[in-house]
Amino acid sequence: MLNKIIVGVLASDNGGYANMVQACRDTCYSKSHIPENVSVFYIYGHRQGITTPEKSKVIGDCFYHNHPESRRNIIYKTIAFFEYCCDNFEFDYIYRPNCGSYVNLSILNGIANELPSKNLYFGTKSNNENLPAYASGAGIMISRDLVEKIVSNKDKIVYPHDGQCFVMDDVSIGAALTEVFNVEITDAPRVDVTYEALKSVAFVFEPSCYHYYFRHTIDPRCFHEVHKYFKIRHPEQPSLGGE
Repeated sequence: MLNKIIVGVLASDNGGYANMVQACRDTCYSKSHIPENVSVFYIYGHRQGITTPEKSKVIGDCFYHNHPESRRNIIYKTIAFFEYCCDNFEFDYIYRPNCGSYVNLSILNGIANELPSKNLYFGTKSNNENLPAYASGAGIMISRDLVEKIVSNKDKIVYPHDGQCFVMDDVSIGAALTEVFNVEITDAPRVDVTYEALKSVAFVFEPSCYHYYFRHTIDPRCFHEVHKYFKIRHPEQPSLGGE
């Protein structure tokens, strides 16, 4: 039996990210590309037209949490999403990418079934020696037992309160997992690209890599370019085929 994976995509309508979210929906997370054992949600804070209650809620495939959208508040809505999933869904792993990542769910699915079902913290390791060991928030997968530990110990997470040194969500999660719970990071493959690189004749596509990261580039064309490569290389796979 395939492991159940919940994908929670960091989403926002601010700063052009709405177009990135739509590109996710049109390519790697389109309905025809989501395996039966995978559920995809988009994680929002405050959003125009949505009344956010004190507690979190899900409308369709969108999760909402009562915090304004900002980089500082990503950790709050991430932890809230973890808690909501623990309370409402059966799952083996949560995979949390951002909306600047193309994730081939078919390949990720295959990788997940070769990974440990417990004590798993999977992602691309950071090489920043001045910070705790952590996996890049562009795409991290955490087994349910560790998700539950994070939720039950959420008061120990480093949050960017006033007067504190600001750290991003992935560093906060990494510090909890590696320093509090003594979990080792399982390093994950990733290809970092820009639109210009994808269009270059020198670009070499890696068809076995599930994660293409556009870093902080807000350019939805990147999704469609990577999508084309996968469709050319794997036209016979239903989960990678046309819409």
